[in-house]
Amino acid sequence: MKTLLLFALITTQVFAGTACNKACEQSFTTNFHQPSFQNPSKITHHSGEAYPETMANDPRKIRSITSPSWLEAVGSLTSTLRNGNTEQYTLSIVVDSPKKDGIIAITAGHCIAHWASSEGSNGFKVGYNEAIFTTNSGNSIKRTIAKVITAQMNPGDYAIVKLNEAISREVIKPLINSPIDYSDALDSDFFGKKFKPFATIAGHSADKGIGGKGQILTYHEKCILTGGQSGSKLSYCTSYEGASGGPVVVTVDLGEFAEGYDLYGTQHLFVGSIKGRRTTDNYARTVFTETTFYTLTLDKILANH
Repeated sequence: MKTLLLFALITTQVFAGTACNKACEQSFTTNFHQPSFQNPSKITHHSGEAYPETMANDPRKIRSITSPSWLEAVGSLTSTLRNGNTEQYTLSIVVDSPKKDGIIAITAGHCIAHWASSEGSNGFKVGYNEAIFTTNSGNSIKRTIAKVITAQMNPGDYAIVKLNEAISREVIKPLINSPIDYSDALDSDFFGKKFKPFATIAGHSADKGIGGKGQILTYHEKCILTGGQSGSKLSYCTSYEGASGGPVVVTVDLGEFAEGYDLYGTQHLFVGSIKGRRTTDNYARTVFTETTFYTLTLDKILANH
């Protein structure tokens, strides 16, 4: 296991350092036709179009001043659909180095599916939208999605987008894209010397109770990430409509492996994003797309920004 993990760490580091010129965005943009965004039959997307009842014994917490500071990098995304209605989703600012400001964000592919257009740039005609991030001091930072760099709906469900303006890391620290797979990051045999690594998911769940119909950022701390097919992983984590695109984060100390990534001490690593739940499950079984599903693409995009 240790040999395999070390190989994975070295391999990912090589990918992260791949040169990327100004043509990178164009090279990794996928042009979608509308039929490509048909909903997979077994996934119910958390798209913010409804206000479900909050389950009994819901384990989520409401973000407060005592909550983890990395939640600053999680924003609400409001987008206008073609019929004029609006929907709310979630997105996260992500970088590949703690020294960078945040301008690249990740959400779910179905959150921007209504922008698919043969008339728009790179297969998307970005419509009216607003992304709002809130600092720990309570200040709101507003941005918009200016460009969809790349997206996929199935089997993975993710979108890598560019904001209209960067947010200084002095104002909001972006999440760091994990250099290793979430399952490796959660391996206590390697990374449990100082404390046991754990997973958290966050989003603007639009349930009627704790989530306040999407107006409140909630998170499920120390929930369980399991497995599943590539691009569609299961978890014992709770989220509702509106949480789509929200981050899956592993809090870990990489110890001796930190040197190659300049990620010393406790880190909150972005390892995936929420897509919804299986139709046969309740809201306690969130499905997410792991970032290692599109590592090469994301690494090159982040290296260019």
